[in-house]
Amino acid sequence: MARGRIVVFAGAAMAAAALAKYLYDFYMKGQRRRKKARRVVFALTGFGKFDNVEINPTDVIVKKFPSYLEENPLPFEAAVDRCLVMEVSAEGCKERLSAMHKTCFRDHEDFRVWLHLGVAASKEEFQLEQVAWNGRFVCNWIYYCSLRSCRTEDPEGSDSLFVHVPPFSCIEEGEQLKFIHNLICQIATNLTS
Repeated sequence: MARGRIVVFAGAAMAAAALAKYLYDFYMKGQRRRKKARRVVFALTGFGKFDNVEINPTDVIVKKFPSYLEENPLPFEAAVDRCLVMEVSAEGCKERLSAMHKTCFRDHEDFRVWLHLGVAASKEEFQLEQVAWNGRFVCNWIYYCSLRSCRTEDPEGSDSLFVHVPPFSCIEEGEQLKFIHNLICQIATNLTS
């Protein structure tokens, strides 16, 4: 079990830059030896509806992100390999994640980032999850499994992040799509420069 704290960022554009810098400075930089990245390729995941969350913003974001990229292309140093909505169950997530780790990025020799999204229904900001507790919630479970897979299969060429997003009633859909786009751009810039 990895323990830490949750880091909160409000707003979209500034939050993406601040979060990416935070990730690079305190989470990714120097934690372990990494190959120099020419390009960073992402897999983006979210979840469907569950319990009291009828409209899960991560479901919408992940499904709409490919169309968003058509109108807002990423710079050369960033690419999205795939966008997938995960089942809201520990076993379903583990199976899908295992299959994804076997098929994602196989055509890329670039640095790989698994960017997992989950909803924080009671929050008003974006939050970087720093707890990969493998038994509390599905979001922690997928983060734990993803980190473990990165550490065992490709410790120098991949990493995993989990970001909680607020409901669309707090930050509207367009701003959240923009945030994810900016976050991907900033992470790629930080890892390639």
